[in-house]
Amino acid sequence: MAKHKFRIGDLVELKQSIAVNAPRGPYEVVRLLPESGGVPIYRIRSSFDNHERVADETQLRRLG
Repeated sequence: MAKHKFRIGDLVELKQSIAVNAPRGPYEVVRLLPESGGVPIYRIRSSFDNHERVADETQLRRLG
């Protein structure tokens, strides 16, 4: 079982390789979800459009 790298409240951004229509960030981690295929999953909320998305850990990088 993989451990989540990010915590609730952390600010992250989406890497460029995904979600063409999604703003780059910042996003706030709002929920830690169960892993899929050994990769932790997160629910994130955009500070730009207040829209929530689901992303796996490989799609995110920490801001700051």
